[in-house]
Amino acid sequence: MGVKYGGLFEAWELAIARALIREFQTRWWSIAYDPEDDLMQDLLLHWLSVRREFDPRRRHSRNAFMRQVLRNKLFSLVRERETERRSADYHALSLEQARQQSSASNYNEFLDEQVAAHFGGTPEFHDSDVQIDLAMVVDQLTPSQRKICRLLGCEGLSVNEASRRLHVSRDTVYRELRRIREVFHEKGFEAYLRP
Repeated sequence: MGVKYGGLFEAWELAIARALIREFQTRWWSIAYDPEDDLMQDLLLHWLSVRREFDPRRRHSRNAFMRQVLRNKLFSLVRERETERRSADYHALSLEQARQQSSASNYNEFLDEQVAAHFGGTPEFHDSDVQIDLAMVVDQLTPSQRKICRLLGCEGLSVNEASRRLHVSRDTVYRELRRIREVFHEKGFEAYLRP
């Protein structure tokens, strides 16, 4: 902890906040990577605004009151972050939709445009991490799976046409498509595949 709080809080208050942050960061992935100092600051500011509401005549101690207040604040932060993530998932644009909205004729050109836009101008695709992650997922596909993606996605062939071009049965293409979807699903990128 690099932040000093200038005597505003006692050691037991800091210890409770620190313990709750660690507990929540191990339980909730949505705040797992938030810097501890930032969470500590949020909690202590909230505690500062509500601690005078403590009523010693109630059955609970000041310690228990603080724990409950900070737990509620952390749950609110978790709900906020998860809502933001769900909203982002809902508004996500599939790679196919994004490519169709661009001037690129295939995925390679599209990704080249996105990289060029990111490094040389205003990016059209605002999350370059998604591009990198997506490229890593595609790299995990077998060469034949990548060829199927190219034929169906970039060249716009049907499954029948792709199976003829690859000299395999339609069942083989469907089986490979199922495996491709599994890889994308495992990595959390199923939204980027066409239905």
